[in-house]
Amino acid sequence: MSLVRPSRRRLLQLAGATTLAPGLIGLRAKDQTKTIGRVLAVSDMHSAYERTAQLLAAFEREVRTHPIPHVIAVNGDLFEHGNAVAVRSGGVIDWAFVEALPRLAPTVFNLGNHDNDLTPDLAEVVARLRTLGVQVVTTIGDRRTGEGYAPSSTTLPFGARSLRVVGIGTDALNTYPKVSRDQLDIPSPAVWARAQLGAALSGADRVLILSHAGVAADRDILPLLPDGGLMIGGHNHLLFQHQQGRSAYAHTGSWTSAYTVGEF
Repeated sequence: MSLVRPSRRRLLQLAGATTLAPGLIGLRAKDQTKTIGRVLAVSDMHSAYERTAQLLAAFEREVRTHPIPHVIAVNGDLFEHGNAVAVRSGGVIDWAFVEALPRLAPTVFNLGNHDNDLTPDLAEVVARLRTLGVQVVTTIGDRRTGEGYAPSSTTLPFGARSLRVVGIGTDALNTYPKVSRDQLDIPSPAVWARAQLGAALSGADRVLILSHAGVAADRDILPLLPDGGLMIGGHNHLLFQHQQGRSAYAHTGSWTSAYTVGEF
């Protein structure tokens, strides 16, 4: 059984004038203090290119200075149509960032409502992520096929253990690019979680839920979080940590200004 214990926030000063603030959450076994693995989580990057390289350098430093198993989790909205450079280049910097992640640690990506800003067909986005070695999770369905763009859950290696990751998307259809909306079939996050989360987590060792549904929906999902699990939220551009019994819930900020470290 795991005990979730949010710890103090620390600042990591990087090259130049940019500061990224990683929130540190500890999920430690009740009868031990050894960390068995770490999750590096970020949400809502939105093509904030002035900090992309600094974030990658921070992730590289986290993995290098903590020689234990890591998983990197991108919780939606990597891309941003409001960035002219991103639009003109097809998100070349965003794609270079994602390509580098699996070289550091197993990487999982939960689809958000801006991830088809630059490539309108989410199926093409998912296919490209997979060619880069990134696992994709989502509850977003494709009306054209009647299936999800990716599975809602996946299991990643976590040293001698394993990490079950579930991805949940927002059903706020008007926040997705207009050209793609008639392709999307998205269940209510809370309704989906009540009906499907138990099965998605069946037999799981350690648990990570990635929700890009926003705080209002997360309030209904959070009571379903298994004891000792970690839930990362996104979509609202918030930065906070919350303890619920032995489990933890965090939002990781936005525009590549912060990330969260979850220690199991």
